Amino acid sequence: MKARLYHDTRKEFRDYIDAWSIYFPYPKWMRKKYPGVYGCYIGCKPTDSGMVRCTCEYDEITPGHGRPYLGKRVDVNTTSKSFQKIFRKQERLWNNAITKNTDAAWEAWYRA
Repeated sequence: MKARLYHDTRKEFRDYIDAWSIYFPYPKWMRKKYPGVYGCYIGCKPTDSGMVRCTCEYDEITPGHGRPYLGKRVDVNTTSKSFQKIFRKQERLWNNAITKNTDAAWEAWYRA
């Protein structure tokens, strides 16, 4: 599954350290296993030398609340080359974890 990059450009949030988010959607089998959770996202900030990672959260839909607002979708190719490399590696590790579904694949995802 393709990871997506978002940037919250609202005036009060755009300069926060975690105003950028990398979103990893859950496949159908994980959405069945964890009802109400549609994916996870990493709050981060792209830099010229890579990325500052802040948080890892889950995209949960709870009764009475909507989905979290991650911001506007951004094309990864508009970011620095070093951030693109990190983004692609995270995406590859996520895809390995959800397709292979082995302890080793999940451990590699958690360590990243």
